[in-house]
Amino acid sequence: MIAAIALFFATLTLPEPWPAACASRAAHAARVGGDVQGPVVIRKGNVDQTLARHPKTGCPGLLIFELLITPSGDVACARIVKIGRSVAFTPEIVKELDDAARRFRFKPAMRGGKPVEALYTVTFNFKCN
Repeated sequence: MIAAIALFFATLTLPEPWPAACASRAAHAARVGGDVQGPVVIRKGNVDQTLARHPKTGCPGLLIFELLITPSGDVACARIVKIGRSVAFTPEIVKELDDAARRFRFKPAMRGGKPVEALYTVTFNFKCN
């Protein structure tokens, strides 16, 4: 199992590339600042619960996601931008975390009073009990 995790991390490039279906959209999405007001979290995904189910992943830990938020406030895509050094996620846990991040719901980012597609960064700091 340790060898599988080591091999996985040897092949994991961070930040992860956007999935093909989202790459172009992410490249053109608004960034918060200037005339763009950031999205506001309405409902959090269950990333914390996913991390709690896997206490042996390494603690304390840091996990940073970048989310592509649609004008309707849904998460179109998620990608991992950073994983703390002490954290050891298997590919299965990464998939679970990605699914959990997609469950977030937002009041969308706004430009000139209109909702726009935007990138949003979410940081999780976690520790073991």
